[in-house]
Amino acid sequence: METVAVVGGLGFLGFHLCRRLLDEGYKVIAVDPLHTDRAKGQLELEMYLGRHAEFQFERVAIEDYQLPESVTAVIYVANFVDEHTSSLEATFLQCNEERRVIIAMSVNEVCAKQVEVHAEARGFDYMLLQLPLIYGLHQSQKTEEMLLGAREAADTPDWLYIEDAISVLLCALTLTGSHVCKVGNCEQVREDEEEESLCPLVFEPAYTFDEGFVAWQEEKKEWARQQALEDEQ
Repeated sequence: METVAVVGGLGFLGFHLCRRLLDEGYKVIAVDPLHTDRAKGQLELEMYLGRHAEFQFERVAIEDYQLPESVTAVIYVANFVDEHTSSLEATFLQCNEERRVIIAMSVNEVCAKQVEVHAEARGFDYMLLQLPLIYGLHQSQKTEEMLLGAREAADTPDWLYIEDAISVLLCALTLTGSHVCKVGNCEQVREDEEEESLCPLVFEPAYTFDEGFVAWQEEKKEWARQQALEDEQ
């Protein structure tokens, strides 16, 4: 059984990634200090994932945690702040030619440059996935407001449902070599627009925007139902 470490494992993207990895038969280590105003909600997510025997949660920053030798891949989905890049650097420091690193985030030029600098300093392959706006269960209140506004305005070309985003990440685990891929809500995943080449990721969205929206609403209702049942116990 392969072991995957997820940096930012109890964030919106991280939670869904951990859940799918467990379903796919991986052992998962979520590394997350919970330094946000959503820490209480994230601990509820940890309790949900913690029911799985192959899930391990480390409430610590990646800078202060040594990954076990059993970890074969590291997926970085933590929030990236321009002036605080220590977690990104610490992630690269714990990776090598045998331990693959995948960086997944909504990327700006500063972030992309930081990834490039750290990768070149270490001299091994990496994958950077540039993600569009992602929506789904446990998204932030701000994202939800943006989502509802976009739906009302019928302006949804850059939104990707969370399950499709996770499918892309799992595909990335199977690839070798260094790649910088721009992921959208269309079937084409660009690696270099100037050369018009395609990233080797095989990605075909399973959800249209409207289908994803309906799925999110249903998941939201089911999660609320389960929480209510647990509160009664």
